[in-house]
Parts: sequence; C-alpha cells; structure tokens
Amino acid sequence: MLRHLATRIAGVLSICAAVALSVPAAADDGAPQILDVSQLSSPESKLDYAKSVSQQITDADRYVQKLVDQASKEGVEEKISCVSGWLDQVVALGKVTEREVNKIRSMIESGNVAAVDSVLRGLGVLSGRVSQYVAQAETCAGVQGKASASKSQVESNAQGLADDGDTDPMSGDSMLDIAPPDGSPFSG
Repeated sequence: MLRHLATRIAGVLSICAAVALSVPAAADDGAPQILDVSQLSSPESKLDYAKSVSQQITDADRYVQKLVDQASKEGVEEKISCVSGWLDQVVALGKVTEREVNKIRSMIESGNVAAVDSVLRGLGVLSGRVSQYVAQAETCAGVQGKASASKSQVESNAQGLADDGDTDPMSGDSMLDIAPPDGSPFSG
C-alpha cells in the first residue's frame, strides 16, 4: 500500500516537473503570455491584454492566408485543403476573440471589472489554440516555422542514432553469458 502511494506521488511530481519546465519554452512563441490574470491589475491592462490576443489572432489569420496562397500557387489540392481547414479554424477563433474583447469593453464600461478575469482566462486559451492551429497549418504547407522547428530538431537528433539492427541491448555488452531458461514460467 505504502509502495503504491509512493509510486503515485512520484508520478505526480514528475508530471508537475515536466509542466513547470515547459512553461518557459512556451513563452518564446510571440504569444501574449501571462501566468495569472490577477497580475493585470488595472482595467486598461486587462483590455490591452485582450487587444494583444486579438492582434495575435489577426496576425495568425494573415499568415495562414499567405500559406493558403502559397499552396494554391503550388497547385497541390491536398495541401490547399489541409491549410484551408486550419485557416477556417483561425478565422473562427478571430470571431470569438472579437466578441470576447467587446464583452470585456462593455464589462469595464459598466464597472464590472471583477468578471473580466474569467473572460481573460478564456482568451489565454484561445491564444494557445491559435498557436497550435498555425503550427498545424505550417505542417500541412511543409513550412519550417517556430512550432515546426522544435519538431525538426527532434527528428534530426533521431536520425543521428545508429540503426545497426541491434535490437537486443544485452548482446555483446554483458559480462555474463547466461542462456535463457528452456521453459516458461507460464507453461503448465
């Protein structure tokens, strides 16, 4: 029982460590990043954050539209269809974002600043999603963007590994040369 609990705690701690280590990497993608909406104290700073998310999505819309235009010039229907699908997703996020920014404006004007924080958290989610959608569009278009660069680095590192057909980690590396037993512990 105690061993099982220790194993579960170790698993939770490793997940927490992985999440904590990934936060600084996520801050490099140009998206407006805040760790906690309570860091935004004034109504003006909250509206500025909302506007920056809206601008990020507008920029993403333009960028993905360029990817669609590039795919159209190449004439590959599969690529055009794939990138266009992600453009539709970005456009939809843009419409939702504009609605949310207008909602924030009206909340601030009516003096309901406390309710703005929940809308800002939603905008933070939209900001993350648009980054994912742009990365997917880049993948469809075969473009090396910020999101694709890290994936490419992992792939190039994997290519450096030798594929010499050695699938047994113990062959030739062991100081003990013990043959496996003839029978199976599962046979009758």
